[in-house]
Formats: sequence, C-alpha cells, structure tokens
Amino acid sequence: MGLITIELDLKAVKREPKKQATAPLLRSPSLHQSNHVAIASTNRLKYCSHNELRKISCKVERGVLIIYGQVSSFYWKQLAQEIIRPISQSLLIENQLEVRSETLNET
Repeated sequence: MGLITIELDLKAVKREPKKQATAPLLRSPSLHQSNHVAIASTNRLKYCSHNELRKISCKVERGVLIIYGQVSSFYWKQLAQEIIRPISQSLLIENQLEVRSETLNET
C-alpha cells in the first residue's frame, strides 16, 4: 500500500469567524491591573448616586475582588456587587459587606 498525501490550499479554505466562548476565561490579571480594578470599583461606588454605597471599599487579594464595608440592607449589598460587576474583568467577586441590624433602643 502506498501513502496518500493531501495538500490543502489554505487560501481556498473558507475561514469561519472565531466563536466566542460561552463562559468567560478566567485568567490571572497582573498586579497593576488588579490595583486598577480595585481603585475603579471603589470610585464607581464612591461617586454613585446612592448615599448608602459611597462608604464601601474594594480591594484585590489573590485574584479576588473583595467588597467590604457596611450597608443597611441586603438590597444594598446586592446592588453594590452588581454595580461593580461590569468593571471586575475576570476577577471573582467576594461580597464581604456587613448588613447593619437596625435595633430599637428599648428603655
């Protein structure tokens, strides 16, 4: 038996556009990029139109964007996370916001 070789004319092969992956690729951003994301996230909350979210801060540790501070309800906790999600890039978000319990002083 003889060997069969197939030669392809690469110019003749129709190339399909690359398809986007359905899930984002998780890559480890550089330290500089991480600091930039933390600062941008904090600033987005600081200049937010909701007073409740202006004292929240963000930092990046080991490739995770951490939100920390205090809010008065779980609504604000979730909203803060969703506000920074578009700029979090490939970082995971860890929401460490504490929900203050509003207790009435009984005397």
